[in-house]
Amino acid sequence: MHHSVSVIIAFAAVCAIALPASSQPPQLNESAESSGHSHDTVTWDDGATRDFVIHESCNASETIQLRKGLADAVSLANHAKQHILRWGNSSEHYQKYFGAAPSGEAIGYYEKVINGDRGNALFRCDNPDGNCQLPEWGGHWRGENATGETVICPLSYETRRPLEELCAIGYTVAESESNTYFGSDLLHRLYHMPAFGENYVEHFAEDYAGALELAKANATLTTHDSDTLQYFALDVYAYDIVVPGVGCPGTVPEASLSIEIPQTSNMAGTPAVETAGAQSPAAQATTIQTPAAEPPTPASSGTASAAVDVPPTTSDVRTFSAEDFPSSRPYQEGPQGTATSIIALSPGTESPLPTWKTINTLNMAFAPTAVRVAQGLGITTSSFLAGTLYTISTLAVPAILTASSSPSTMLAQWHNLFSKGIKMGPTLALVGAANYLYLAYGAYNSTNERALWKTYLGAAVGTVGIVPYTIIFMGSTNQQLLAQTERVTLGEAAIRSLIEKWAGLNLVRAGIPVLGTAMGLYGAL
Repeated sequence: MHHSVSVIIAFAAVCAIALPASSQPPQLNESAESSGHSHDTVTWDDGATRDFVIHESCNASETIQLRKGLADAVSLANHAKQHILRWGNSSEHYQKYFGAAPSGEAIGYYEKVINGDRGNALFRCDNPDGNCQLPEWGGHWRGENATGETVICPLSYETRRPLEELCAIGYTVAESESNTYFGSDLLHRLYHMPAFGENYVEHFAEDYAGALELAKANATLTTHDSDTLQYFALDVYAYDIVVPGVGCPGTVPEASLSIEIPQTSNMAGTPAVETAGAQSPAAQATTIQTPAAEPPTPASSGTASAAVDVPPTTSDVRTFSAEDFPSSRPYQEGPQGTATSIIALSPGTESPLPTWKTINTLNMAFAPTAVRVAQGLGITTSSFLAGTLYTISTLAVPAILTASSSPSTMLAQWHNLFSKGIKMGPTLALVGAANYLYLAYGAYNSTNERALWKTYLGAAVGTVGIVPYTIIFMGSTNQQLLAQTERVTLGEAAIRSLIEKWAGLNLVRAGIPVLGTAMGLYGAL
């Protein structure tokens, strides 16, 4: 009995320890409730825009390409940042482009593209400023018209290539255009907008060689030079990712700096690094070396890019989720380290986007035609004018002179030619010259075709040149023949001689639009 009581008492003690001291539910902190603050507080970055904003003027195909190109720009910027974070300014690539400049500024401007707020940057596909009609214009920052807007012209959708083709089809970093790929072109355009370049990233070098010279001349400018940031991103992406340890550097052309750069020391107080003697393998056209350390690879974001339908076109602008712009890409390496399959999705995920070739085919209908129309009209009118004048002298005038021996009849037939020609000739000349002048203006404002503006100007002068020639060299003969048509005072031989003289002068006049046509054809071809 005594043993049973002991067991019961022990059991009760255990239960007392296991059960809570009070059966009442826990109370809320009254001080927290009385403060009046809600637990659903606003986050510090509430209202931030993490998506690239695309204007409704972009059609479905253009929207897909823009989204893909912006994703490529983010990938280029992300790997450039990762390369610097891994190797710092000890990287030969870094020294080649940035000299001895500290790396923090370059990292920061790449990071702006990767994670910066995107609310003050708008991409549009219409032509509000009319610049898309100019030859070779793939797009432009709107500047004072709208500092937060960039226009992407139809030419970009026709010619820009995806990042998957880097180092393909003869491309080299040094010798090819830096805007060959949509991603690098958009990286350049992003830095034009204050939201990303902060009116601090500028053009100090005009081309690849100029960027290398800038690293030697004044490294302090390189980390906010638009071309340098662009070329470095392309070069390390090619060398580290696309063809590891090789890349596609090409041969360095002659340098071109857009400003005078004094030969001063860098911000650290030491002379800028001379990179010619310590050139990286990526900068050597004929020598391929294996780096001492494994090349860095892009950091994985841990998320896969998901298939996203093209948004509807009813709203004023369309936004895309940051998930559509993966900061890194997986790569499948083929034999001997060559990249055989480069995709923007995680393994096993089917891409929702059409192929780049298909997209370009879709956009052929949206190609600008103003330049081709101007070329066609200019060449057609100037050549037609030249042919007409030549025919008059070689066919019409001989027919007049052989058809009749009567001075009044010959004069009447010549006057018929003159009356029609004086209406048609100047009109054709002005139409042709106007088209050539339009092409000259466009070429003058084009980076790639500026050398042709004088050619088109010469074509315009050659075409409209028949007007001053007629006044200066044919005026006297015209007046004599017109006077004879009103009252014949000369004999048959004198009238015939005047008409033959006029035909000879007109034949010389026919050569003027021939020159204009030749120059127009040269500019077009």
